[in-house]
Amino acid sequence: MKDVYVNDTFPKELAQNLREYAMTRETQGHFEGGYEIVEFWYDSDSLMRTAVEWTRQAFPALNGRKFQQGWFLLYDAECQGVGVHADPGSLNVNLWITPDDAILDWKKNGLIVYDKKRPDDWDWDDYNANGRKIRAFLRENQATSRTINYKHCRAILFDGRVFHKTNGVHTRKGAKHKRVNCTLVFE
Repeated sequence: MKDVYVNDTFPKELAQNLREYAMTRETQGHFEGGYEIVEFWYDSDSLMRTAVEWTRQAFPALNGRKFQQGWFLLYDAECQGVGVHADPGSLNVNLWITPDDAILDWKKNGLIVYDKKRPDDWDWDDYNANGRKIRAFLRENQATSRTINYKHCRAILFDGRVFHKTNGVHTRKGAKHKRVNCTLVFE
């Protein structure tokens, strides 16, 4: 799958519940790029199962796919966000759960997806943590990109093996406005 599929019907109440869940969990520390991570698994909570099942109904391409894992990203008010990387699963769904009134810069807060997949012989450190190697690979292979603009309650399905990154974050300050997204990874 080389395309990116966008669905703007993610339920607002579910988005709010996921956001509250993420904001009250212990994170795994603060990462370069200005964000924190909260990981979860399908069976960790009925709320997570509800989000996974909604995505299965919204995106038929997920039928028969096993949910692998998920995580929330909680961003600083102004930061670069997650750098260019690929993920271990086959298909990703990003759920954008921060209300639109928190966004200050509409040219940021979205997702940039490249048209090149991670090489099969690269290990996790190569495709997920080695930005210099990834950027060289994208240049050498004349990668093109597509930007998906931010919108509250937007769900984006794409091949998690393609390189992608946050296109920067700029939101109002304070916990009420924190940019939070949920990533669901399917095998």
